[in-house]
Amino acid sequence: MKKVIVVAMALLASSAQATSGLDFGDINYFLKSGQYNLTTDMAVVNIETQDESSGNKFETNGYVFTNTIGYGIADNLNAFVGLDYAFKYKTELPGSSDSDNSGISNPYLGVNYRLVNQSNSLVNVDFGAVARIKAMDAEYGSVGKDGNFNQGHHSLELNTRIGRKWNEANEWQFAAGAIYNMDGTFKAKGGLSDNVDTDARTDFFLRSSYQYRPVQEFMMNVFAQAMFVGQQQSKTDGNIKIKDDRYMDLNFGFTAKYLITESLIFKFNYRLNHLAEFDRDVAGTKSEQKNRFANSYGFGLDYLF
Repeated sequence: MKKVIVVAMALLASSAQATSGLDFGDINYFLKSGQYNLTTDMAVVNIETQDESSGNKFETNGYVFTNTIGYGIADNLNAFVGLDYAFKYKTELPGSSDSDNSGISNPYLGVNYRLVNQSNSLVNVDFGAVARIKAMDAEYGSVGKDGNFNQGHHSLELNTRIGRKWNEANEWQFAAGAIYNMDGTFKAKGGLSDNVDTDARTDFFLRSSYQYRPVQEFMMNVFAQAMFVGQQQSKTDGNIKIKDDRYMDLNFGFTAKYLITESLIFKFNYRLNHLAEFDRDVAGTKSEQKNRFANSYGFGLDYLF
């Protein structure tokens, strides 16, 4: 019996040692001190929703570019900045002219701290924070009036991740986080044609990811996420009160990655979102926002230097 225990412990130790290394492209990879990582993704986006009371169906199509650059301050501390851009991001309402909401998003910056590393523990444990900054006035266009892609408030996200690469081909990660959206203001154009003040709200998310890497050069990653969107209350300059009830969206994704060189990865991304129906109250009149749907596909590059 003692020999069996000794052999089992030896196998466990050798297995842990064999899987302790994390490579560029792994979902649990963490930048080493002095490393930079440039990531850019282009997504072709389609979003649909329908207002029950009016029967109006809105459809948005366009291109969204997501760009971030990260830096390894230390082996266990990374920082990054990002800026997204929407191109030809148009919303169509049948019987009306299209509205274009292209432009830049709120810029964002964040940090990630690795508290525990699987090289000397069973799992990796990370903590992160992301701040999105309202850099310009937000305008939401509709009914033939153009707006922009900026959000009308600051936000702060706190998250934590736990994961492990348990052999050369398989790894997993679980993540959870909270996003505090501060109060803000945006200009509604074409509909209410008024300034709208929004109250603060808090969203939460849970995400699970799995990656299969049968060979060093090729990776397949899938994830599922539940996003819990908090109740949103707002009021126009004309004292019209609006309330959106809380709801939960489900997001699913697939990414195929190919390691072109030891520092360059090409990606194909696909996202499918099951968006929940929710009630909207405008000046005491309720309507259901239903038939909500969103998907996207596109390509991207990761460059490590």
